[in-house]
Amino acid sequence: MPTYAILNRNPDQDLATVLKPSFPEATIWSAQIAFVRDVATAAELSNKLGIRTKVGDVETGHLTHMVVIEVAPNYWGYTDASLWTWLKASFEASP
Repeated sequence: MPTYAILNRNPDQDLATVLKPSFPEATIWSAQIAFVRDVATAAELSNKLGIRTKVGDVETGHLTHMVVIEVAPNYWGYTDASLWTWLKASFEASP
């Protein structure tokens, strides 16, 4: 299933508050970093969460300074083993 990292640069917006209503099983690392699974595209997920975007002269969304990044199944890095376990399960899950 597609898995996304949500990055938040706005200290006034807590990711847990933003994500938990729609994604109760989201992995929240801090007020700035979280991971979610969703069958949507990155753009659709951004719209679903209400992240501000501008297309032409039209602005949508109310959340600022956030970015949605799709995490690829061939990820590399170093962190706590629980995140790698969660990511592996996410990639192997059915949509």
